[in-house]
Amino acid sequence: MPRIPDEILERIKQDVPLAVLAERAGVELRKVGHELMARCPFPPHEDSTPSLSINPERNVFRCFGCGVAGTSTDW
Repeated sequence: MPRIPDEILERIKQDVPLAVLAERAGVELRKVGHELMARCPFPPHEDSTPSLSINPERNVFRCFGCGVAGTSTDW
């Protein structure tokens, strides 16, 4: 299978907002300062309190509970 060119991956990272991906996946986001917080949807992490942080300005995410992190191409 051919690899996706880096230019296309960078364009996706810039053009696809993580907040939109999260909401379409059924994640309920709450604004806290400059960040958006939510319960982590990634298995095997069962989140009872919001530990997933999305930074809309940098378009990156990180879960402080399970450590998963990345960009829109990682979501």
